[in-house]
Amino acid sequence: MKFMVVAIGLIAVLLVAGGGAAYYLFNMQKKEPAAAAAPPPEQAPVFGDPLRMEQIGLPLVSEKRYAGYVLFQSAYVVPRDKLEAAKLKLPHLQDAIIRDLNKRPLRPENSDEAEIKRRLMAVAEQVFGPKYVYEVQLQRLAKTN
Repeated sequence: MKFMVVAIGLIAVLLVAGGGAAYYLFNMQKKEPAAAAAPPPEQAPVFGDPLRMEQIGLPLVSEKRYAGYVLFQSAYVVPRDKLEAAKLKLPHLQDAIIRDLNKRPLRPENSDEAEIKRRLMAVAEQVFGPKYVYEVQLQRLAKTN
């Protein structure tokens, strides 16, 4: 009787050990790494609808005298994935634009579209950071006397 119990126990131990060894050999061995895939090519950012700002009216100053107003509406092109964050900063951008253009007023001789875009882009880079705004668009640019 003792012999039978020992024999059955030995067979059970061998079966468990054999099953563990088979599992290790077939499943736990280090698998060959797949061939290193080439990194995906860098994609150009996808731009959404431009952020449109309300119309701004600022005085034109010539020799410390009022020379009229420049009225414009601006829009800012940013990557689509940064659009929501940019919308939250839009009031800060408008405030910074008004502060900048009142600190260094526009003059009739430097109030063309290119100069206004250049100054708006400089302010946008201060507010959003460099390379955040792709393009500044001016709409409804008008000068009054």
